Amino acid sequence: MGFNTLVLSLPSDEARRRQSREILDRYGLEFRFFDAVNGASLSDEARNFHYDAVANVRGFKRPLSNGEIACYLGHLQMWRHIASCGANAALILEDDFRFLREPCEFLRALAKFDLSDVIVKLDASAPQGAYRFQKIKENWLMQSRLLPPRTTGYVVGARAAARMLGLRSHFFRPVDIDLKHHWEHGVPIFVTEHALIGERDAGESRLAAGRTGAKPSMTMRFWCNLKYQFAFRWAMHTADRQDVRRDSHQATRRLVHLP
Repeated sequence: MGFNTLVLSLPSDEARRRQSREILDRYGLEFRFFDAVNGASLSDEARNFHYDAVANVRGFKRPLSNGEIACYLGHLQMWRHIASCGANAALILEDDFRFLREPCEFLRALAKFDLSDVIVKLDASAPQGAYRFQKIKENWLMQSRLLPPRTTGYVVGARAAARMLGLRSHFFRPVDIDLKHHWEHGVPIFVTEHALIGERDAGESRLAAGRTGAKPSMTMRFWCNLKYQFAFRWAMHTADRQDVRRDSHQATRRLVHLP
């Protein structure tokens, strides 16, 4: 296919690993499991080494749960692996993924591009207002100032992974929300016009269920969310960091066919 494929999964979760293997084997996609961090057994030392609780109070709407911290740590570990393995880019899947359509043709075509400086989200359709950038088979890569959440499935380039790793070794938001703050990290993020990947499990995910203990009261939650959403929208529309825009523009221009 052209991509290294990594599936983030707990070694103890045999059911999810079996389901992931069945899906990938069905399409003949080579992959390897990448051991996730277990939030249920996350030590205080591991929690506090990367998680910035002070910045969280200032810059997010609620504390992160151990599951969200563990999820971020898993993605950091994968970014470190991708940045050092010598590949152009890798496909990252969380173990509750499913393909919404046949993936091989699109992924083979996508792998022919130099994606080393960018991220391509495959787990959501482009939002309204996004503009078309590059057609890949019957799908389009699109860019939008407002990005969808989730990290169920995405392609990340080696230099993009290294940049995220350098900027987010300490974090205070969930990993998918951090990716949405593209004016901070300067990594160009494309979204497919039509999602290729969705979440397999129906209902509320384990990660979402684990946030319950981290949430404030209903009234406090409303005001904290309102404050965060206002700050997020204001920052998105007023960001004018020339270095970030320059790096993003240069990386986007390098999205060309590999020789």
